[in-house]
Amino acid sequence: MTRSPGIALALAIAAFAAPARAQMVNENLLVVVPDGYKIDFRDRNDQRLINEMVPEAQKVTDWTEMVTVQIFYRLAATPEQFKAKIETLWAESCANSSSRAVSFGLENGYPVGVFKLTCP
Repeated sequence: MTRSPGIALALAIAAFAAPARAQMVNENLLVVVPDGYKIDFRDRNDQRLINEMVPEAQKVTDWTEMVTVQIFYRLAATPEQFKAKIETLWAESCANSSSRAVSFGLENGYPVGVFKLTCP
């Protein structure tokens, strides 16, 4: 019996999809690295996960653009309180910096906040 390539591919995907789903528990933030960027710093401990992405030719120690994703486990501060703290630290390290709230609210019952920091 001959199988079409599409069926074989579907079977292969199904075989690998089950283990991937089994590893995901609780809430999961799925983030894709932007085109032309790389993860140049990653750190994880019991309290947080940090990924810092910069353009391919740059490093986190010398960058012009950076995308940072931080996930905090059991963070006591609200997203708004966290933003206020980060804005203060950002302003201390970058003259004429600015901050803009993108979105704050609830996602699946969890408080979330997205904001953009800029340093000229």
